[in-house]
Amino acid sequence: MLDQNFERLIMFTNRVQLKIKLDQYNKQNLIQSQQFIIELLDSAKSEIKSFKDISILDTNGIVIASTDKVELGSNKPNEDFFLNGLKHNDVTIIFKDKENPNTIKEYLTGPLVLNGRTIGVAAIESDATNNFFTATQSYEGLGQTVEFIVAKKDMNGDVILVSPLRFVSNAPLNFNVSKNEHDTPIIQATILKKEHLITNTMDYRGEPVLAATRYLEAADWGLVVKIDKKEAFAPLDNLKYLIIVTGTIIGILIIIASLVIGKSITNPIIKLRNAATEIANGNLDVKITGMINPDLSSNIIEVINSVYLSQHAQDLPQPYTNQNEAHQT
Repeated sequence: MLDQNFERLIMFTNRVQLKIKLDQYNKQNLIQSQQFIIELLDSAKSEIKSFKDISILDTNGIVIASTDKVELGSNKPNEDFFLNGLKHNDVTIIFKDKENPNTIKEYLTGPLVLNGRTIGVAAIESDATNNFFTATQSYEGLGQTVEFIVAKKDMNGDVILVSPLRFVSNAPLNFNVSKNEHDTPIIQATILKKEHLITNTMDYRGEPVLAATRYLEAADWGLVVKIDKKEAFAPLDNLKYLIIVTGTIIGILIIIASLVIGKSITNPIIKLRNAATEIANGNLDVKITGMINPDLSSNIIEVINSVYLSQHAQDLPQPYTNQNEAHQT
């Protein structure tokens, strides 16, 4: 925005024909030269919609040509736009519109130089800044609390806001911040000229915010972009809750899985233990049902039976080897 205004001012003040006619008027007071300048101003105003009025002043501050006919012949020697414009190009002079105090305008002002001599001052009233701020006030896609604040130093060395505020009406050129409030982001940006991220501060509503500050050297303004901490950290809080819920569900699934797997392991062992107990008590006909692998369980039973028989072989009746042993018995 500032760069665009500066370029427009340079293009206007570099018009050679304008400066030649102004020099003629200054020297000869020719009405034809004055009329030519007025027609040129009207043409320039119609070309750029943000230009509301254009005036040409001589080096004494007298308006010799203007798109606002009421201003012709008026004397502005003490106005900031004239004093600044006499010395250098300036696009940072902000003021309230006389007809609409809620609207701000700016002066684009600079010297008209011909052959190394300053012969006058061009002063352009523009509402480009107001249009820019108005367009950004929709805050579309910027969440619930994001806003940017632009401010400049006032005559007392304090800070006065140039841009609107999201939560305060009629803030431009009405909302002041004391230069002594060093911890305030807009003071750090405008007065202290610091450019950094602030993670522990309050905004004008007293809400904890995250703020980024920047000093705009070309305009000697400060810029702050901020967001409420609550909104900034909301995604992290949501992620925290998601992790807790997910962890709880996974934990429950692990417990269920461990119970199922545990039973699938312990149940066969219990059945084998019971079968072994039966065999130890002499029941060699025991069978195990409900096993996942019946063949494996049968083999295990056979092995247990074999072990049992081998350990109790001496207790079983022995076969007779001859008839004498049979008669003796």
